[in-house]
Amino acid sequence: MGRAESSCALGSNLTTAQPAWFRAPATGDLHFASRIPGVVDQGRTIDTLTADLDGEPRPQGAGFDIGADEFTEQPATPLWLNRYSCGVPMGHAEDFNIQHSTSNIQ
Repeated sequence: MGRAESSCALGSNLTTAQPAWFRAPATGDLHFASRIPGVVDQGRTIDTLTADLDGEPRPQGAGFDIGADEFTEQPATPLWLNRYSCGVPMGHAEDFNIQHSTSNIQ
């Protein structure tokens, strides 16, 4: 029996996650790198949970994904802008990499 005579039941937990499942776990990017069987569309349905940690709608597929991130097939796409399109003065050779989500372009 738990604290103050309470109890709980744990379910739909995943305890076998692998670092390779995530984009960059060493730097804290825990977005799924690819579709993981047993994770994607395998979580419990929670009617009041309508968005993931990025604010993207849940679910994205046939069901909720396990975890705080909802996997999408369309990750953020790098948009490359050169120094001229950004108004950077001549003599600056670096380019700029701006991450954006194609779902936010209007």
